[in-house]
Amino acid sequence: MPAMIYTQPTSSERMNMRYTIARLEPLKLLLSAVRLKMEQIALQTEDKSLRGNILNFVIETGPCEEQVKSYMDSLMQLFPVNDLSPVAKNENDTVQISCPFECARFYEKKILKVFRNIINDYKVIQEVRELMRTQLNEILYAFLKIKMISSFSTKELRAETNLF
Repeated sequence: MPAMIYTQPTSSERMNMRYTIARLEPLKLLLSAVRLKMEQIALQTEDKSLRGNILNFVIETGPCEEQVKSYMDSLMQLFPVNDLSPVAKNENDTVQISCPFECARFYEKKILKVFRNIINDYKVIQEVRELMRTQLNEILYAFLKIKMISSFSTKELRAETNLF
């Protein structure tokens, strides 16, 4: 069996990897923050059906967060980075929202902005930008479902355990 030959990344490829990792870090932090905050809100929600729908949002956004982490981990295998960015403040420290719909609205704007910055940034690795388009669609769909739930009455929410 012939030996595998791996080429070392060029200087510009290494810079693109480092840049891509740095651009993905804020997205990872925001996705983690929205999931954690929505889970906290769900656990404090007394309405069983609403709680179930909020937890569905948390579950549906989990794979996107994992994908972003996976992209970063695979890039870090090729280009280990220790000093990625300055210490980021914890998003949950400043956000005191108890309504799931307000929370979704608040984070959706931030997440959408970060996704668009990544997708439109030519310095970010092309494959990652393409994968981010798919992830953006999935996240927007999860946020759309939360928005739609806000238009239902409490009676309608109780009629169906999980609407989506």
